[in-house]
Amino acid sequence: MNQVYIPDSDRRIQLGLLRLGRPNSFSLPESTGYITPVNKNILVRKKDRKSLSTIGLLLLLSCLLTFSQANANTFTVTNTGDNGGVNPAANAGTGTLRQAIIDANANAGADIINFAITPLGGVKTITLSAFLPPITGQTTINGYSQSGASQGVIGSRTITIEINGGNTNTTVSGNSLGIFNFSATSDNSSLSGIALYNSGNAAVSIIILPSADNVQIWGNYIGLLASGFSPGSSSLYNKTDGVLLANSAGGSGAYSGVIIGTNGDGNNDANEGNVISNSSDGTNGGDGIQIGFNTTDLLTYSGVRISGNYIGLAADGVTLAPNGGANPGVSSSKGQDGIDLRQGIDGISGNPIIIGTNGDGVSDALERNVISGNSGSAISVGSNIDYVRISGNYIGTDKTGTVAKPNGTNSTTAGTSFSGILAFSGCTNIVVGFDDAVHVAAVAADVRNVISGNYSDGITFVSMSGAGNKISGNYIGSDVTGNAALSNGSGSIDQSSNGSDGHRSNNITLNSSSAITIGTDGDNDDDAIEANVIVSANNGYGIHLRHTATTGTTVGSNIIAGNKIGVGADGTTALGNDRGGIIINISQVSPNASSYNNANRIGSNNDNISDDLEANIIAYNGTSATTALQRGEL
Repeated sequence: MNQVYIPDSDRRIQLGLLRLGRPNSFSLPESTGYITPVNKNILVRKKDRKSLSTIGLLLLLSCLLTFSQANANTFTVTNTGDNGGVNPAANAGTGTLRQAIIDANANAGADIINFAITPLGGVKTITLSAFLPPITGQTTINGYSQSGASQGVIGSRTITIEINGGNTNTTVSGNSLGIFNFSATSDNSSLSGIALYNSGNAAVSIIILPSADNVQIWGNYIGLLASGFSPGSSSLYNKTDGVLLANSAGGSGAYSGVIIGTNGDGNNDANEGNVISNSSDGTNGGDGIQIGFNTTDLLTYSGVRISGNYIGLAADGVTLAPNGGANPGVSSSKGQDGIDLRQGIDGISGNPIIIGTNGDGVSDALERNVISGNSGSAISVGSNIDYVRISGNYIGTDKTGTVAKPNGTNSTTAGTSFSGILAFSGCTNIVVGFDDAVHVAAVAADVRNVISGNYSDGITFVSMSGAGNKISGNYIGSDVTGNAALSNGSGSIDQSSNGSDGHRSNNITLNSSSAITIGTDGDNDDDAIEANVIVSANNGYGIHLRHTATTGTTVGSNIIAGNKIGVGADGTTALGNDRGGIIINISQVSPNASSYNNANRIGSNNDNISDDLEANIIAYNGTSATTALQRGEL
């Protein structure tokens, strides 16, 4: 029995009951905003003002999809061969994965690829000698269909299908890009229950091309063995990105509803997270997930979600398995971040790129990513990107949120520095944590990021001055309780060649950035929840506003309000930042430094709206014995 709802400010009002075919006989990704799988709610957003005739159309579509799934052809992989690495004529490589994809592509309808490799029992390894054929139609590749495999939460599942990429860069007809290639016509496809490692240095492990809508990659170990741990030799790591949402050949295009990890629909969500690690060739490195490719591409991403994954750790959520090679000083463009959003991409207003939870009250805790241990930044947001929401993640900790697993270990004192979250100029509507335009108080704990334990800064914004950029409701420098230190700056990076303006390891650095809100916006909407806990920076400040260029953007109109800086979430536990609570400093600016430092507000604006909640608590800072003269909070 299914229910039709029209949400009213995220509160669902039941309208009626409808019966839709056989239970569990079809699914539509929730990210469309309108339909969720059978035995789940069909959602119609109130703001779209859809008529009952539209609901009828959706029901007809659901019935058609039921029919399509019921009549899907199933192709079964029965051996670990690979057809000699070419695309043979039909049936020439009977029983191989390569042949199954060829046969599925030749079928006009939806297809399922299952596994029944004999002899049954144990892990089955398919070693490739070339890229697999591109997937050109709706195809479900289900590694969990192999005997002995079983779904489960990360670290507790049993994967029995390993794909050894063979370190190959050999292309095949229609696929010069990567091992698994979901083409523009592969809408509604999925890949699950696979361990994939040893891709070549020109081979993305999984690539999803523009216009391939509603593709879901779930329940896989990417860069790991079926055991959930790293291969015994780094030569078997994936040599470049784990997952790429772009065309590495360049070009424009659009994505809709692509999900890496759990879709948060309340059905099987605990089992849908991936582990994406060991994207590294030891020289140039690789990102765990890269969205966008060339800076000149024009790509839009509507409802794209990265949720419920471990990125940079093994499946136990503790053991390091970094993305990016151990190359201190190598620039991030070489690829070494957990998630890399490249310049030239955009989310969509009202349907942004979501990293973590969407905060809708359904499976929010299961949508948390643990993004830790990466050689570069956990999350890098390139220039001129709009509409990204980063909520509910552990960034720099283990899966418990209590033990440091630093990102940014390639940071150096020579000038290359990575952060938990690093974002660049021209970005707008980058929200880190609680967003009162979307979230309600009941989900505050689930949308809170814990950004702690990182090698250098917790968060760095560089030359950002666009609208809607906000850091609210997070724990930065503490563990998941908010009352125990888990310091950012564990590498004691001190780029102090610029004298008093040296970039040290701070919890938050706003470098030549303006119009950023840190804490509450004072709009009388969940203002208390928007407070950040900003504590225990090692060799750094709680918040550092700085400008070092002779020209450029001002450091102005930033709001720092309602935060706990140097004290824990309880408001009393002493967790001071080493060098100070807040510092605003300008250097190397000519001729008038004051012109680059305007209208920053620390505390209340005295407008009689939430003024008491806009007050920061700034205490116990400047605790380092070597910085005794900086005990003042400003």
